[in-house]
Amino acid sequence: RRLHELPWLYLDSTGQEYGPVLGWTMREWLTLGRFPVGGGLRVRLPEWDNHLPLHQLFPDLNTAFVLPPAWPDLYGDGQFQGEEDRATKALLASSARASRPAWADRDSNGGGSW
Repeated sequence: RRLHELPWLYLDSTGQEYGPVLGWTMREWLTLGRFPVGGGLRVRLPEWDNHLPLHQLFPDLNTAFVLPPAWPDLYGDGQFQGEEDRATKALLASSARASRPAWADRDSNGGGSW
């Protein structure tokens, strides 16, 4: 299939799915500002199970629906890593760092001061 003929599906702000819409039409709508969320627009191809944010597939929105999408690594440790999963893991990691006792960051060879 040609890139501009790929049948994209997208979610509106209420989560309603629309499409399929040909890539060249999606490109035109994007440049005309029809999608106010811009890079946050969640899209998928019919063979995909999940919608992904446009900015994840096209880091440079000027190439959206013109060049092939950048396939993100959605499978970390062999399990699907959705956007919510990544956000949760990042929050937990930052919380763990914030709650570490001060002595945990000291030099284990006795170089830290008590």
